[in-house]
Amino acid sequence: MTKYPMLFLHTNLRSLTMSCASTDFPDKLLAQFQDDPALVKSTALEHLHLEECDICSPSLGVLLSFPRALKSLKISEGVRYDGLFSARNSRTHGNVSPGPFVAAIAQHCRDSLEVLSLSLGYFRQGFQHINHSGQHLNLTPFVKVKHLELEIRTVNLVRVRPVCDHATWRRLPPNIETLRVFGIPLGARPPFQALARAYFPFDVCLATEKRKHGVRYLHTLTYSYEHYKQDDTTAELSLLDSDGMDDEHFSQVTLAKNRIKSACDIHRPSYRKAGCRLEIEMVVLPNGFIPPYLYPEQTPTRFTLWESEGSEEFHERMQKL
Repeated sequence: MTKYPMLFLHTNLRSLTMSCASTDFPDKLLAQFQDDPALVKSTALEHLHLEECDICSPSLGVLLSFPRALKSLKISEGVRYDGLFSARNSRTHGNVSPGPFVAAIAQHCRDSLEVLSLSLGYFRQGFQHINHSGQHLNLTPFVKVKHLELEIRTVNLVRVRPVCDHATWRRLPPNIETLRVFGIPLGARPPFQALARAYFPFDVCLATEKRKHGVRYLHTLTYSYEHYKQDDTTAELSLLDSDGMDDEHFSQVTLAKNRIKSACDIHRPSYRKAGCRLEIEMVVLPNGFIPPYLYPEQTPTRFTLWESEGSEEFHERMQKL
């Protein structure tokens, strides 16, 4: 971003998307304009999307100091291009640490953000507990955030598995109405590859015990699963109408979809009683491409696989409280 830093000082620009960029170091990023009282909180930028970027938390804090009231922030770290399990590393900063990262955002956007979407690459080690300092995303200061999106790996920074600790009130924004978990792998990749059941990132208690979990206004929970187009074929899907077929005759994608539907049907009464709509979204990724998608490339296709009854009446009731 060092080549185009003046974009963040544009007085009338309201939406900005950048991909495959590095925030560089603070002393190289608009150094002569930092802390200038005439520029801090001076721009009209409301929507910022950093896709597949290399983030340095102090530099991010510098960039976020200029918008007057940033309403939407979407950040995706560039882990796809890294060769996550190889020795090659093309990134300067590496994965952000949750503590300093949240502090950089909260310093300037605590009272304005309404939409927050995060896809981070940070992993806790086995000896690190989620309640240890800096080992979780403490998003509770963002009281105006109504819509939160977390990539499946990032979800590990706000909840523990396999048993819920009922302590998401320490980590999630208190007033979120919609929560979306995206990037859940489906098909030949984990988590469905080795499991004989549906995989849900959060236990059902998140919806049935909202106040205990600190999300009393939650009315829509969306799980977005993804798989590559080549993982599922028309021939395999046609087996759904056949009788006497063993599981081994079905693709992993087909099996996973069936397991999800069955599990959702079981939990439908619980979500309905809690006034929370559960939505299952499927994303089919084009073969051979990774974000950000260029103009001539194929783009992901989305459809709703399953959804429970709406919760409009519950939402209206909570709004009056």
